[in-house]
Amino acid sequence: MSRQSRKIFFSAFLLAALAAQAGAQQLYISKVNTWFRTAGANGYCSDVTTEITVPVTGLAAGVLSRAIAGTVFEDTDGDGVTDNTYAESVTVAGAYTSTLAGITGTLNGYDDRAQGNVSGTITAPSVTGNSAGAGAVACNPLSFNTGNIYVYGSGTYAGTVVAPISAAVTSPANLSCSGGSYPGGGTPGFIWISDTFGTDSVTGTIGGSVSGTSTGPDIPVSFYRSMTGQIWTDSSLIEFERPRTSYPGACLGLCATLSCVSEAGSFGIDELTFEIFKFGTGANPLDPASTPPIKTISMYNIGTCQSTNNTEYRVGVYCTAWDGSYNLNGIFDQRPVRLQGQDAHQPGQRHGRQYLHRADLRLPRREPDPDPGERDQYPHGALQPHRGGPDHRRGRAAL
Repeated sequence: MSRQSRKIFFSAFLLAALAAQAGAQQLYISKVNTWFRTAGANGYCSDVTTEITVPVTGLAAGVLSRAIAGTVFEDTDGDGVTDNTYAESVTVAGAYTSTLAGITGTLNGYDDRAQGNVSGTITAPSVTGNSAGAGAVACNPLSFNTGNIYVYGSGTYAGTVVAPISAAVTSPANLSCSGGSYPGGGTPGFIWISDTFGTDSVTGTIGGSVSGTSTGPDIPVSFYRSMTGQIWTDSSLIEFERPRTSYPGACLGLCATLSCVSEAGSFGIDELTFEIFKFGTGANPLDPASTPPIKTISMYNIGTCQSTNNTEYRVGVYCTAWDGSYNLNGIFDQRPVRLQGQDAHQPGQRHGRQYLHRADLRLPRREPDPDPGERDQYPHGALQPHRGGPDHRRGRAAL
């Protein structure tokens, strides 16, 4: 089996319909990569999604408080009978925290980012306040479940994903807050009782983080080195004729990660197009006229940019399969992508293409040996597309 290197360019082009204040809206390719599915699949790269699952645990803590309206009952002569009453508001607070692994959940996502709900029980050693008349005030119960908290995590594929926690939480309305006493025996006393005794709550923000190890059925192979230890020989291979569930196989998933920022509202993304082209001497990979695509794959109704306040929003990871079933006499590159979007406020408007992203990688490609009858017709590994069934395609070029 012969081996040749192929120089790969991932370059991205944007064609989006943005609002009039276009400078406040940007849609771009934040990452490109090649992937292969190794688990729970049939070996076809159309299965590749880069999806991940991340069981997470962590710690969260914060101070919760509330000003509670109440009434002071006064026994001025110490006979145990109330002589006066007056209103007084008391602020109570407690430092709530979870156990070290008390916040749990499962995040789902793609590649190196995941999101989802986490929850857990937080407990305060005390929830207290002070009444000017009655003195110390205490509340109970002291524990409650946070309920679902939605978090966003990032990290590395098949590695650690960390998601910060910052959420406003409110305890159930079941606190009973009171303080003071009537000692009697001629000693004056004061009692403070909440006007909503038994239905009080505290509120505030808890912070912390959860983390876990991501797992998924796909593996990134753009910088793969687990076969020989060398990226040059192991990365992005297409090496076999028929589908395989172990890498390398008969195809690759070509994936592009779309991100956006916006200060002018959400906008839709209509179309994502992958172009695979042959790269030759003197060719310009940024110019489709110089390197016309030999295969174009389009996706439609991609998604919506939901960025607010100029904060990056990950639209998603989008993948297409390629089996390299083309003449190998040349260098093959991938050019994802053209993006076409539409703003909800100005439908139909289009802006010119803008070069956004290019990653220059030198990756290997292994060619399958031809059938015996093809050796003389196509020497030196320059194989033509096989015209047999879908499982007998010849001449695959890997990224």
